[in-house]
Amino acid sequence: CEIRPGPEFLLRKYKFRDNHFSLHQYYYEDPGCSIHSHGVVAEGEYKTRRRSWIVPGGTEVRGAFRFRAFRKKKHKKSKKSKKSRELFLGDIHTDMQRRHTYRPAGYQAPLKESKVRKCHVCTLVANSNDFFPPKLSHVVRTTSKISGDWISRRCEVRQYGQFLTRQLTFYKDHKSWQGYYHFYNDPLCSVPSYSLFVKGNFVPSGRSKVIHGAWNYNFRLTRLKVTLKNQMMVKNFNFYSYLGCGNPQSWKLDVEQDVTSYGGCALLGISLPNNEFEIVMTKIIRRKRHLFIGQRPTDGGSLSTLDRRPTSFQDPLVQCKGNRKPLKLISNEIPTFEMLKQMEVPTNHGNPLTLYINMLLIILAICFSH
Repeated sequence: CEIRPGPEFLLRKYKFRDNHFSLHQYYYEDPGCSIHSHGVVAEGEYKTRRRSWIVPGGTEVRGAFRFRAFRKKKHKKSKKSKKSRELFLGDIHTDMQRRHTYRPAGYQAPLKESKVRKCHVCTLVANSNDFFPPKLSHVVRTTSKISGDWISRRCEVRQYGQFLTRQLTFYKDHKSWQGYYHFYNDPLCSVPSYSLFVKGNFVPSGRSKVIHGAWNYNFRLTRLKVTLKNQMMVKNFNFYSYLGCGNPQSWKLDVEQDVTSYGGCALLGISLPNNEFEIVMTKIIRRKRHLFIGQRPTDGGSLSTLDRRPTSFQDPLVQCKGNRKPLKLISNEIPTFEMLKQMEVPTNHGNPLTLYINMLLIILAICFSH
């Protein structure tokens, strides 16, 4: 059951054949997709254009479609199916009013091929229709406790070609956390770019009134360390040191630098201390505990005010089991893209247009350095 900004709860089904497509989107009243409210059916044509320069590994597509809506509340069982591929479609804007004009710069959660084996939900959705929409079992197993070690399930994608893995640790004192964010140049997370180590505090602030089963949290980021993983990043950080990030002209390959005393890293758009209003949810999926943390705003803005608290989630993290050493962590920041947001207003570092061009050069250098 997908949770989109708004929030919206839905299941999706697509069919592609000979440059034609059809889709069904089933909407629900709850985050478990058990109470059906309405649906949308669309069909049309599409044409692949070129490889995306915004998101490495992606392909730009243009199309036209027709759609209709329906409202039904029934359920149909289905047969077993076989294993297959995954499809990543362009992301949607977190601001619902800007979705119609937004050009995707990342991906939504992947879709599985309808004949994948041992996937009850896949089969259920594949065999559904307008009169018998899929309905999942209403099982909510959530808790406000998030202590433990959590890691990414896959190589995650952010806007403008940012690929990363996350490792988060929430300590048993229920107030402190730390983590690593490892950023890469490619969609397989095989070519390292840079890593962030962060520490901070958190406090729960009650149940969410927007998403059933979720909890509101307030996060505070108090420490930041940066490690550059390729020579192009080292060159750029030293060249643009006037933007502010650690000791000027001091960056070296694979050498961690603590930038806490510098108030963060303006080059990456991270300031310290940093307070954000978050939303968190835990779920048990296939006998494994998963942690959902709020989705970052598409416009790159921070979550520093209550009205900016997320209404949807990033890719879930899975909990590590057994006796392990505490994981080094990463924050729930999206550093490079945060910098793009700061370029919209005047800064102490000069002309915003100049700052934007400089940051764009860094992003392009990251994408094409390998």
